[in-house]
Amino acid sequence: MNDRNATEMEEDRMARLPVSATGPQMEEAFLADRQRFWLGFTSFTFWAAACIAILLILMAIFLV
Repeated sequence: MNDRNATEMEEDRMARLPVSATGPQMEEAFLADRQRFWLGFTSFTFWAAACIAILLILMAIFLV
């Protein structure tokens, strides 16, 4: 008998399930989701870099 626990066996079963999300509507929804994620990520990256730049400028001004 196999010594793997039930969780591992369930994960293996779930990994082998067929993908049923096909078709143009699902692909468009997937693409829209990825575009929203990318927009949020790039926006966060921009504002984080801007805040760091402003912080460094203020440190340079007040530490001199």
